[in-house]
Amino acid sequence: MSYLSRLIGLLLLLPASLALAAPAALVEDIEAAGAKLQMLDFVSPGDVVELGADGRLSLGYLNSCVQEQITGGKVTVGDEQSQVEGGEVSRSKTQCDGGSLALAANQAVHSGAVAMRDIDTEAAAKLTVHDLSPLFILPKGGKVVIKRVDQTGERHRFQIEEKSAGATRLDLAAEKVQLAAGGKYMITAGGVAMIFQVAKDAESGKVGTLGRLVPF
Repeated sequence: MSYLSRLIGLLLLLPASLALAAPAALVEDIEAAGAKLQMLDFVSPGDVVELGADGRLSLGYLNSCVQEQITGGKVTVGDEQSQVEGGEVSRSKTQCDGGSLALAANQAVHSGAVAMRDIDTEAAAKLTVHDLSPLFILPKGGKVVIKRVDQTGERHRFQIEEKSAGATRLDLAAEKVQLAAGGKYMITAGGVAMIFQVAKDAESGKVGTLGRLVPF
């Protein structure tokens, strides 16, 4: 048996817990002493966040579209909501693309974006956002182009500085850019691309972070 074959065999015997877990929720905000998490980080089932007596954490669950506001205690991330010990939690449902958002986040975490040269603009959108000014989590900084693909003429260009810590992002609300309700768009950055849709009933500023989010 070759060295490579033995190595593959050993890797297959590793427990599943050592593999990169799929993200379950987005950190929308956090204020806690010593916290390693930052805004727009993803967390996975089983992750634990210690908030102490008065730390605060806001989570948005990618599958269930549940938003949690948590104060204090020990937070254990679940699949669709958190377990909170010694703290207080309030939950609300928000508008988001549920399973498609979770899938997009998982692919983003595992570098599963499609190369720009391989993208099919006729393919179905990977994700639908419910706000005219989406929030993009980018694979890297540099040149970003958002182009409408179901009509001609609309194109937006940005030069984004890569962050040394935390997620590199493009917030169209901060850029004062609105896309068209019902429009189908392609975003390209760092040599990869993604097709997304803006909901026909989308407005500006009416939904939470999950409804605006495009993990890319």
